[in-house]
Amino acid sequence: MKSADGGTLADYLSDFLSEEIPDEDKKSVCANDKTSLKPTETAGKPLLKNAGAAKTASEENLHANHRSRMIGRFLKSPDSLNDHEILEILLYFTVKRKDTNPLAHKILSYFKDISAVFEADADTLKKIDGVGDRIAAELLTISQVIKRVENIKKNSDKTEFRSLRNIKPLIDETFSGATTERVALFTFDERKKFKNKIIFESDDFSKVAFDSAKVADAVAITKPKFALVAHNHPSGIAEPSNADDLATTKLEMILSLHGVTLLDHVIVGKYGETFSYFAAGRLQNIKNSCNIDRMIERSIKAED
Repeated sequence: MKSADGGTLADYLSDFLSEEIPDEDKKSVCANDKTSLKPTETAGKPLLKNAGAAKTASEENLHANHRSRMIGRFLKSPDSLNDHEILEILLYFTVKRKDTNPLAHKILSYFKDISAVFEADADTLKKIDGVGDRIAAELLTISQVIKRVENIKKNSDKTEFRSLRNIKPLIDETFSGATTERVALFTFDERKKFKNKIIFESDDFSKVAFDSAKVADAVAITKPKFALVAHNHPSGIAEPSNADDLATTKLEMILSLHGVTLLDHVIVGKYGETFSYFAAGRLQNIKNSCNIDRMIERSIKAED
């Protein structure tokens, strides 16, 4: 097709598009079509800010998608993941919206293998750049879970209460090196096989050790049939005091109300020597004094 001056339509359009617009016409265009030019004239900075926000959102989505894939892999086949990938997933719970892979590699590089990671103390963990209190606490929590599960498996397989002698290694292990007063409640099943150990830290056995609520909670969780309690005198001899007798009486009453039989109360002295309430006959005396039927009988006689 040809235009009026004899040129082709393509030539006409080319000339038209390349023709420079006079300044006054530019002003006219701007006046008539403000919206088309306003963003480039007045919204430059906001556009840059929005671009940065969009980039951040995009990165967060990328990390979120990666985390979802990693968790999916873990749930499907936990054994298929490498050590650094296990650490990477573990760090998700304390490091939000950030790639934890580099930190996982850094931790493994420092300790050489994953077992050493969970054997380290808090100060050693925090020597690593990027590891603070929260991450150190998370790793130490896993470490404690591992140790406690291993102890339960190790002791439940071979420890059966027959006498103080065969349970003493458990007691020695619990109080070895203790410099403050500590109370341990050892629980056993109906066959007197070891179930669990609950430790109460205290600087005063009689005040804190046998807090009714704590003991009741511990018994409700482990559901034992038998129990043995032990506490230490870190700066003294293994001899019972009046306060120890009162605390033992309180414990006997709490346990009996929950259907648990108290086997013994053992006191550990400064040098590892022990005193057994059962062997000394004091436990039986306490049980007799706590017997509900006898208490009712004594109450009736007192009224008469």
